[in-house]
Amino acid sequence: MSFMNVKTLSVLDFMFLRMMVVPILQNILLQYKEETIIHYPNSFSPNADGKNDKFYVLSEGVQLADFNLEIYNRQGEQLFRTTRQSQGWDGRKPNGELVPIGTYYFILRYRDDENIEKVIHDEVNIVVTGVKTGL
Repeated sequence: MSFMNVKTLSVLDFMFLRMMVVPILQNILLQYKEETIIHYPNSFSPNADGKNDKFYVLSEGVQLADFNLEIYNRQGEQLFRTTRQSQGWDGRKPNGELVPIGTYYFILRYRDDENIEKVIHDEVNIVVTGVKTGL
């Protein structure tokens, strides 16, 4: 880039910009739509090592009052349910027993900021637990 190509504004150019362009820019109404962001891992390891011990769903643009997370095993047995986003699944059955390594299915229901109900069906893998597998 060369300084030779820089145009110097005359007083008239400056007055034109000040009188015509600036008021137009000041009257522009910016509209935006908030985006809903849902984030969750595809795997976790509830082995009490302090790393990835719980399955959490994190979000932005979600009405927390309508948050509902349910987790099921392959047989369709419900293992976990919460209506609080801050409560993660620790890989245990309702009786407190750790589930084995494997794939588990979840249903996430929520409302976005436009009050539209959304449903996500997905799966999460447990890759390591505190239960010995006998291998």
